[in-house]
Amino acid sequence: MNPTKNIVIQDMPRYLRNGFIQLNMKSVTDNIANGNIISEVGDPHLMELDCIHGPIPVFDLRKPRKYKMPIHMFGKAWMRDAFSALTPRVVSAPTTGTRRIIQPRVTPEQKAMVREHLMLFCKFYSGMAEQIDEYVDLFPIHPAYIDTFQQMVIVEKREVLKTISQTIAGMIDQDVPQNEPGIVSYDSYWKRIKEDPAKRVDPSVAEVLRKSSVLEDIIQRSFTRPAYKPMAMKIIAALSVHRLTTVTLDAKLGLTAQNLKDDLCIYTEMPVQEAEFLQSTVETVLREIIKTVSGQFIEYNKENEQYYLDLKKDVDYDQKIEDRAGSLSDDRLDQYFYQLMWDCLDWHPQEYTTGHKIYQYNINWLDKNYFRRGYLFMGTSAERPTAQPPEDFYAYFLPPFSKSVVESEQKEDEVYLGCSRMMHL
Repeated sequence: MNPTKNIVIQDMPRYLRNGFIQLNMKSVTDNIANGNIISEVGDPHLMELDCIHGPIPVFDLRKPRKYKMPIHMFGKAWMRDAFSALTPRVVSAPTTGTRRIIQPRVTPEQKAMVREHLMLFCKFYSGMAEQIDEYVDLFPIHPAYIDTFQQMVIVEKREVLKTISQTIAGMIDQDVPQNEPGIVSYDSYWKRIKEDPAKRVDPSVAEVLRKSSVLEDIIQRSFTRPAYKPMAMKIIAALSVHRLTTVTLDAKLGLTAQNLKDDLCIYTEMPVQEAEFLQSTVETVLREIIKTVSGQFIEYNKENEQYYLDLKKDVDYDQKIEDRAGSLSDDRLDQYFYQLMWDCLDWHPQEYTTGHKIYQYNINWLDKNYFRRGYLFMGTSAERPTAQPPEDFYAYFLPPFSKSVVESEQKEDEVYLGCSRMMHL
């Protein structure tokens, strides 16, 4: 942990000057604020820093004098090699693990353009309108990128600067997309993890990589909605990165559909331009992912509506059942339903008419202390003619899955029971 201290970041040369008037020490603060500081420098040379992509030109300060260390020279002087007028900014260097944004130098016109672009999409994402200044300052980086990065235990906190610099360097020549926010979030870091040999040797990273690769391969080959495949891959990458932010790899913590929508700035062409429709689309893609991978390695917590990678979940039996049910015809499902109802009733009469689920049934008329004879049908009224002789009543348990053909005019001696009514009874 380093104590907080002031550092001077010198951004870029403003212009060269000569004939400066003498500045007294009393005006130092004002001149720092105004950017009128003259540094005593020598010849430039290139230097590489971990936090900056690519080499940068730097100017070394002169050697210390016997009685004085000339950090800044105020006033008129000849400096042998060059005068460089720089704009300093004084920032507070935070302690390790905290967040500090050093805003880039952009013109008011550039900020206005970024703001105008992002305002088109604010309605889709929770908190963007309220934090628009932060989104503008960090564009094209999502604020959640930095927050998530600092929760990861496999990387040093200072690596976020290097990563962001490399990310921006890779897209510096690209135009800002007009039909989407164009914001980069932490899902993009998953690609860097996969390409970094040093990180792949970490046991936690290696395990998440293996399971995530299985999911990505299945989605690439078998995803049933090709138009949403990029969104599905983006979601898997985000869940993989998030898995590395939890205390343990088996923690039942994840991200909701809204978290994914907002933190990744997910966007797709929609017939209805509303946040609810976009979130519904994300939820649909999440369900489709689980269906496509047969529930492997992805879990959904119904209590908090979070999705997360479950690295030990090789087989999802609930999903297997859903897959099997999805392949059955409606008539077949009706047969299973009637069999289940039969078992629950614990009632074992013989079929009144062979090959038809028709059963003779008596009801006690309590007021008269008399039994009324009738028929129970596990089907529709179309089978009534097969029940002979006529009796006092006809009760039909309608099939819940296939379309039931019911006569438009219900007879006085008929009762129709559907699923909702049976559950109520």
